[in-house]
This record gives sequence, C-alpha cells and structure tokens, in this order.
Amino acid sequence: MTHQIRTDIPRTIARAVRQKCKFCCVVCGHWIYELDHIKEWAEVHEHTEDNLICLCPNHHSKKTKNLISAAQAKRYLEKRASESLPFTASDTQLIEPDTVALGTNVIDGFHANSGDVFRFGNSSYLSVKKYPGEAYRIDCRIIDNIGKPSLVIEENEMVIGTHMWDIEQKGCKLTFRYGPGDIFMEIELNASKNYINLQGNFDIGLTNHIAINGRGIYLGKIVLLKFNHIHSCRDGLIINQHPENHRCLANNHGNYTSVVSSCTAMRCDVGIMNTINGFNNKFSECRTAIMYDIPTLNRLSKEHDHIVKVQAGMLPSELVR
Repeated sequence: MTHQIRTDIPRTIARAVRQKCKFCCVVCGHWIYELDHIKEWAEVHEHTEDNLICLCPNHHSKKTKNLISAAQAKRYLEKRASESLPFTASDTQLIEPDTVALGTNVIDGFHANSGDVFRFGNSSYLSVKKYPGEAYRIDCRIIDNIGKPSLVIEENEMVIGTHMWDIEQKGCKLTFRYGPGDIFMEIELNASKNYINLQGNFDIGLTNHIAINGRGIYLGKIVLLKFNHIHSCRDGLIINQHPENHRCLANNHGNYTSVVSSCTAMRCDVGIMNTINGFNNKFSECRTAIMYDIPTLNRLSKEHDHIVKVQAGMLPSELVR
C-alpha cells in the first residue's frame, strides 16, 4: 500500500475556515485555537474547507481522544458559522507581563496597574491592567484603515469586528491582516515567560505610518528608536494629538547613547521624547518610556520627504533648510 505524505493546509483554505469559525474555538470560544480535521486526515487524505474546524488545545485533545465525535464537531461548526458578527471570544489564559517589547525596544519591570503598552491619542491600542487581588487583564482597541474598530479586547475578552479579514494564531503569536499579505499587527502573548511583544504598521493619519518591527520603531523610513532598554515604567509608547511639556532625558535629533541610572534622580517623567535616531539609551523609573506628538511627527515626515525630493533632483538644493 502506498504511503501518502501529509501536506500543509493551503493558506486560502485555512483562512476561510478561521473566518467561518469566527477566529476561535467553535466549542468554547477560546481565542487560542488550532485547525483540526472533522474526519481525520488519515481517513480522507485531503484538506477541504468543509472538513476543517477551529478547536482550542483542550477541545482538540478531547476530539483526538474521541471524547468529541466527528458528528458533534460538525454540529459545533454549523452552530458557530450561523452566528452573526461581531462575535465575542473569551480567553481564560492569564498574562502576567513583566517584559514588554516594542520592536527592538525593551521595557522590563513593566508596571501593569494602569499602563498602556501603546496609546495613540485617547485610544489605547494595547494596555495591561491589574487590580488589587485580581488577575492581569489585557485591553486592546485597533482602528482599521477606514477608521472603524477592527479588533477590541476588553479584559481578556476578544471581540471580532465585522470587516476583520484574518486573524492567525501560531504558538503564542496572533497575526492580524487587512488582506492578503497585508499584516498590520502581531501580538506575542507568552504567559510562561511573562512577555508581550507588539509589532505592526499603524496608520495614525500622517503621510507615513508608524512601523514597529524587528529593526525598531520607524516613521516611514525615518528611524525613530531602536535597541533602547527601559526598566520600571508605567507606560510604553504614547503618541499625543498635541504637544505636551515634560522633562525628559532625550528630545533632540542625533545618535543618542545615554546611560542613566534613574529618571527619578533626574526629575524626568518621560525617558525619550520626540527623538529620531535614538538608540542604546538605558534608563529606569519613569512614568512614560517613549512619547511623541502628532505635530512633531508630521514635521519630521515633511522634512524627510523634502530631503528625499531634493536628493532625487525634484527640488533645488538651496530649498533645503
């Protein structure tokens, strides 16, 4: 008898299944899930949308042990597929973060009592809170490229918006897409290591997007920050609509390599503010690690675009100031 090699599930089929299952376990609504065959692959030797289902690790294990039958799994899928959006999915896994990473910028000793990992204006893109005697809670509000909420997480409960194209879970990482090949955010929630890593491409209404990736934090092609290490602070990255006056350690253009033992000793409540090319800063004990404002980012973006046009010969060099 010929042994048939099992192939990967095609990406288009996997996305269609996740979408039909509302991006969560069809049994319990857990938003950490795995794709499973209703009729076992060993029996059917193919991947089809009608024979795949999203199950959390717990219910996946139960189905493997025949504690959930194929007929039951099919009924769970049909019930979930018939439910309208937005759909609420619950995650009972508790995240107790001690370390937050924004690209290559690391915050350890993160104060999660009321802190924002990333906030733009009044909208908290990702925050972690802990109330006395209770577990840590994650809140998230992502606005899509047409100005509508595409994802809302309220106290560890994820609500899927009506025009979310895809959410893919691999291990501890959640990947959010606007469309094919268009990743706009990745969140790694590692409970065993008390670690949250946020990366993404965020539209905040400027010509250039804010990009947080494996190289650092960028405004378009402008390097804002990379390889900074912050210890003990309440907020991570804050982008304000209007300028605010704060005493900070670094707030000018240039290649910064500052080593400061304590922001408190320096009477600073912000570590890095409105800085470009800021890297290898090390500091601790501040209220907000990183702060920018829209007018400054807008000015930096226009200056950069102007220089690019001059270098391309589109403007005379004497216009550069």
